[in-house]
Amino acid sequence: MPTKAKPLKSDALVLLVISAAMVAGFAVYLNVTNAISLARPRWNVPVIRTANETFTIEVESQVPITGALEMGATITSRYGDFPLLLSSIAANGNSITTTAAFPAGTVNDTLYDLEVSVNGMVDSQLHAVKVITAYKAEFKVVVWSDTQVGYSEEYESMWEDSYDFTTEVVKQTNLVNPEFVILSGDVTETAVKSDYQFIYEQCTQHLQVPIFVGPGNHDYFGTDEYKRWCRYFNFTFDYGPDYHFTYIDTGMNLDALRDQYFAWLQSDMASHVSTPVKIIAGHAPVYECQSVDEPGDINRNFDKFNEEFVALCDQYGVMAYLHGHNHQDRLTYGNCTPVAATDAPFSGTLMLQTNDVREEAAYRVLHFKDRELVNFTRVEHPNGTRHAYECLKAVARNPSTHEPDPDIPTITFSGNVSWQDGISASQGAICLIGNRYEYEDCANATIRVSIVGSDATLGGLTNATQAYISRKIPRTDVAGVITVEVNFFLANNTTSRIEVRRA
Repeated sequence: MPTKAKPLKSDALVLLVISAAMVAGFAVYLNVTNAISLARPRWNVPVIRTANETFTIEVESQVPITGALEMGATITSRYGDFPLLLSSIAANGNSITTTAAFPAGTVNDTLYDLEVSVNGMVDSQLHAVKVITAYKAEFKVVVWSDTQVGYSEEYESMWEDSYDFTTEVVKQTNLVNPEFVILSGDVTETAVKSDYQFIYEQCTQHLQVPIFVGPGNHDYFGTDEYKRWCRYFNFTFDYGPDYHFTYIDTGMNLDALRDQYFAWLQSDMASHVSTPVKIIAGHAPVYECQSVDEPGDINRNFDKFNEEFVALCDQYGVMAYLHGHNHQDRLTYGNCTPVAATDAPFSGTLMLQTNDVREEAAYRVLHFKDRELVNFTRVEHPNGTRHAYECLKAVARNPSTHEPDPDIPTITFSGNVSWQDGISASQGAICLIGNRYEYEDCANATIRVSIVGSDATLGGLTNATQAYISRKIPRTDVAGVITVEVNFFLANNTTSRIEVRRA
């Protein structure tokens, strides 16, 4: 992408020539000055519904609505405009709500923009509504954390990478094609307008699936700017009747549960006690199980609400807490006990920490099946020093120079891929490998899988030396580069080793 300029100092004089395209790109920012504002659904807190379901539209006005109230709403996609069927329109001070139903002819499995009008005043949100054919028994969710786009002195030598890595993660997420994405905070580095603009454009112009975005401590560097773009610090959403997701704001100093949100979280969990799967997402870990500065130290991230949070998760059977913050991958239980491959089923709430987009282009793929979390792969940028335990990296690299080394013929992957039975070969763990391979390096690659463990199978194949045929996907966005998709599954408590050899 074009080279980014460092942010200008506040006393600099800036002359802007704004084209029509630029005006369109800034629409979401300018909408905050409208007489009405579409509060929900919105680009970062959308709704996912089947065509025979309804959803609530929430609008806020600058001044209370009195007298007659006329309201309309339309969803728009490449298939056309679809006026929604509105009922139960109500105004309460500055708040207007209505129940919306989809008209006949609405195209399923499509992401729509939403426009609302109230007494002639109009506001809109891109990618605010996803209409699906049905809720899936087996589906994937991609987790991003710490995109942190933007300049800071701490990242003086590599701050521009944050834009490139975010762009790449968007492309790879589209290849995974999850039901939705969760971005668990630190959306930008310093909470400035241009960086939120960049994330917004990536998510509404390039990302092809819904995304749910919550804050991290870096977003508190400019809370007004965060509110203009993302609005919500805490929110909930459902994926059908079986899955309930809750995003909690862990605050600037990682103490927000103490200050104001714990009672809200308790109430939310209590109201969904009968929902089979409950997932909480936020930014900071509950504990710093091994502090970098003080090994063995347990940090009080939730300001002494650590035990209360873990107890709440246990009380209501929360399946996982998804978070980031430390720019690392970690998998533990609430008491900092590492999760072992033999823990099937899991013995408590999983604390799933995902590495950062900013420096590693990392993300995690959650695989749900029949109301179970059956896999949680992770993928990160190949820098030659870290190894994603679930997915293959780029070309083999010399351990001293970290440069591609043609004398190293094999890239090896080893790790527990799935700890649950019954994952079909076509819907098993998906690892996107070779995203940064040159085409000639892996066009004729052979993928071989060896399996260790009782009753181990690989898509019906039991011969450890058999090559498993994978799908090679041409990258239309990058000339001469392909993605190799490896679909496989392992029986309970087995491990795998995958080798990619150059022809």
